[in-house]
Amino acid sequence: MAQTYDGPNDGSFSVAANWVGDEAPNSGGSPVVGPDEGSASSMTVFLNYDAASYTNNGEFSLLTIESPSSTQNITVSEDPFAGYVDSLQTNDFDLGKDGNGTFVQGGFSTSNNYIANDMVLGGLTGVTGEYDLDTNGTLYAGGMFIGINGTGIVRQNTGAVSGETIALAFGSGYGEYDLSGGTLNETQISVNANWQAGDVGAEFNQTGGTSTTDTLILYGNSSYTLNTTSGPSTLSVTGSGEYDGESGTATQTATFTQTGGTHTVTGGLYVGYEAACASTFTLNSGSLTADNEYVSYNSAGSGNFVQNGGVNTDSGMLDIADGAFSGTYSIYPTATLSVTGVIGLAGQTLDGGSATFQQYGGTVSASALNFGYYYGTGQYIISAGSLSVGSISFSPAQVSGGEMIQSGGTVTVGSTASPGSIVMNCFEDFSSEYSLSSANGPSSLILYGNMELAGGNAPDTTMSFNQSGGTAQINGNVFLGDTLFFGNTPSQGNSISFTNSASCTVTGSVYIGGSASQALGQGTLTVNGGSLTVDGALQLWNTSGTSATLSSGTLEVGSLNVNSNPSLFNWTGGTLHVTNQTIYFDTITNDSNAPFGNSLTLGSTQSLIVYNGNIERLDGPGSSVTQNAGNNITNGLYVAGSNGAGTYNIYTLNSGALTVNGNTGGIEQIGFNAGNALFQQYGGTNTAQQLIVGLSSSSNGQFDLYGGSVNVTSLTLGYSSPAGSLYMTGGTLTATTTTNNGSIQQTGGVASLGKVNGTGAIQVGNFTSGSAHTTVVSISQSTAIVVSNGLLTISPNSGAANTLDSLTILGTGELDLNNNHMYIDYAGEADPIAQIAGYIRSGYNGGTWNGAGIISTTAQSNPQYGIGYADSADPNNPAGLLSGTIEIMYTLLGDANLDGKVNGTDFTLMAANFNDAVTDGWDKGDFNYDGKVNGSDFVLLAENFNQYASQSDIAAADLAALDSFAAANGISLANVPEPGTVGIVLVLAIAARRRRKLHVI
Repeated sequence: MAQTYDGPNDGSFSVAANWVGDEAPNSGGSPVVGPDEGSASSMTVFLNYDAASYTNNGEFSLLTIESPSSTQNITVSEDPFAGYVDSLQTNDFDLGKDGNGTFVQGGFSTSNNYIANDMVLGGLTGVTGEYDLDTNGTLYAGGMFIGINGTGIVRQNTGAVSGETIALAFGSGYGEYDLSGGTLNETQISVNANWQAGDVGAEFNQTGGTSTTDTLILYGNSSYTLNTTSGPSTLSVTGSGEYDGESGTATQTATFTQTGGTHTVTGGLYVGYEAACASTFTLNSGSLTADNEYVSYNSAGSGNFVQNGGVNTDSGMLDIADGAFSGTYSIYPTATLSVTGVIGLAGQTLDGGSATFQQYGGTVSASALNFGYYYGTGQYIISAGSLSVGSISFSPAQVSGGEMIQSGGTVTVGSTASPGSIVMNCFEDFSSEYSLSSANGPSSLILYGNMELAGGNAPDTTMSFNQSGGTAQINGNVFLGDTLFFGNTPSQGNSISFTNSASCTVTGSVYIGGSASQALGQGTLTVNGGSLTVDGALQLWNTSGTSATLSSGTLEVGSLNVNSNPSLFNWTGGTLHVTNQTIYFDTITNDSNAPFGNSLTLGSTQSLIVYNGNIERLDGPGSSVTQNAGNNITNGLYVAGSNGAGTYNIYTLNSGALTVNGNTGGIEQIGFNAGNALFQQYGGTNTAQQLIVGLSSSSNGQFDLYGGSVNVTSLTLGYSSPAGSLYMTGGTLTATTTTNNGSIQQTGGVASLGKVNGTGAIQVGNFTSGSAHTTVVSISQSTAIVVSNGLLTISPNSGAANTLDSLTILGTGELDLNNNHMYIDYAGEADPIAQIAGYIRSGYNGGTWNGAGIISTTAQSNPQYGIGYADSADPNNPAGLLSGTIEIMYTLLGDANLDGKVNGTDFTLMAANFNDAVTDGWDKGDFNYDGKVNGSDFVLLAENFNQYASQSDIAAADLAALDSFAAANGISLANVPEPGTVGIVLVLAIAARRRRKLHVI
């Protein structure tokens, strides 16, 4: 067992018993060190030495020396031991040379040790040398070689250590430096400095204290651990830089792990530097500050930076895989990475390898993000957290590519104050892609500036932006294929696609196949789901391979320009919304605004929206839109006239929904200039604020309704002339108001026209089968014709004077007057009173009011009422009508003069024609339409006599005349139903007692 010398410090070891070590230097036990042995300049002290190797070479080799108190220090100087000394001074210090040794620099006093040249710990194989600094003293060693072929360990708990270099595991041995307190200041620290295949390796463990060095190098099979287990911990690399993975074999690793503390690198931080070994830097917490950071730099191995937390501040650039091999940076939630300069993925300064940046959370910021600056490929994967950069460039030097995969998190490029850009281009067969989805959570891209996919000059080059989820906000323009390469070669392989739930807004314009002003390269746009909103123009240049496809989802553009080639825009499904352009279907006069050419067919999955004050115009000639399904929403739809015999501009609605409304009046115009225009509807819904058929006298507008529904606020046929017509065989038509200066012919379906005015004609019904029903609130027309299977109804309580120039009812046709009245103005024409009276007589149908002709549904449930009529040509014109006028009125039976009441005046008219046969004789007293005036008519009059008058209104003379007439004609009033007023009941009861019987005709 080793012995410990604990005797007085008298400058000599006097006996073998006081020897420290396993054996004495000689069997005589003479002193090892004495005042008289050797000269001061050549004094050598050996403890536990091998006599065969003893030389007087100024080395100090020992096994164990301990100083239990401040008065027991070990000193080697040029003078012999004498008195109390407190320093160790030597040229070289070899601990654990031939056997294990531990040197403890401790105690309660300050100890200052100085080793001019080298301190070697664990120099030989199989031995261990350990140096412990437990005091607030100092240690200087020119070179500290910790573990050459054996094991070397330094444990610094306090004090100050300085020197030129620390080399851990300088040979095949193991080296370890444990710093838990104090300060360490070295020009260079090398961990596993003389790395060899199969060696044990080295480690530097800093759990506290301050370590400062110009250069820190981690070779293969080495590690540096920085944490705050023992207290505040600081590492400062102030010179050329920190090299993690300087050299090593493919089976070795170099690792730096930081969990807390402060780590500053003035020069560059290299993770994987010209080494075949794998190098890993792990930042769990604490702060890291570096001028520049390189992950896999010119390396034959790989570099890996894992940031689980903490703050990494890079005042220069972060370069990953700047060489031929791979580099990876991974960042997780709670971590922050701030790069003043560029994040370069693959070859920022050298030919690049394969670079991967994986962001699982946290915050990353940089002035720019570059993919594949020189040869090499870079990949940035973000699934959570935020990335903020000034710009994103794929292959800035145009010789490689990269891939941005965003499945979550937020990416911000540029700012309002300092716009940025996303640019992709390449001269070679490389590919670049930005992929945006929400596979791992909410995902958003915000770009303040332009997106440019310039493309490449090789057939296999692809530059693409593919969005399948999340949101993208591009506050600028988008360019696809806006470059000509060497030899004016158009760029190729540029594409943008949107699928699934993608949502993208471009505040500027999208130019495909060129720049804002000219055609250049090639580009494709695909919307197969989600939504793309372009506030400006979608410009398609007519270059080879350029196209835009909308098959699903929504495409909203300010304007759409296909440069005279409608085939560039392929629309098979989805919604197209045009917000700031009138869409023409005219390739002659408005070619630039005719993205579909002369015709468009809307399928089952398509919707067209033209809004914000803009309209759709079928200008022709021969323009057509066929809507088989889907939606067409526009501020206005103008189907212009097409000149030429038999040539029409046609809108056909088979199914789906057409909606015309907005701040321009929501006008649907069929025929607004010279020529023929036709709207034909077989199904679907057609909704407009205004429907105008035939705007001008030179236009021939026609609306054919075969099925579906039409709902308009205002319907106009023949705006300024009779040039508009409506032909309806089925479906439903609803209008709040109708102005008809043209013609309405309805053979089927149901129409509700509201208040109908104008100078046109309306015909309802057919002579074959089916039914046609039109309802109006009121009507003022030139002609109304109701034929078999047709019903024209004036809604009850219209409150308006209904007027017609002529009324014709044929077959089983019906006009339902309800409780309204109507005027027939036949001035200048033959008097039609006979026909009108006939219509009323056949409609009366014995009092059921359900026959063909003029009927009253209201009268069917009110037997005291009927339909009265009068002609201005009747003798004395009892109704006081204007010349050439017939009045038809729902009124009380007995109201002969159509003044709305039954009184003596009406009785007088009836009495004058009593027992006479009359023609068209309502105002002559024929109230049951049987062509004669007799007691039956008198009874009808008597039932309603003064029905709405108060007792005081009943004139005595009227009562006397009525009573006298009944008595004179033998009319019995005993069974007359009780009138509406008490007064008339009493009068008739008195009169009944004086009657004489006569035969009632």
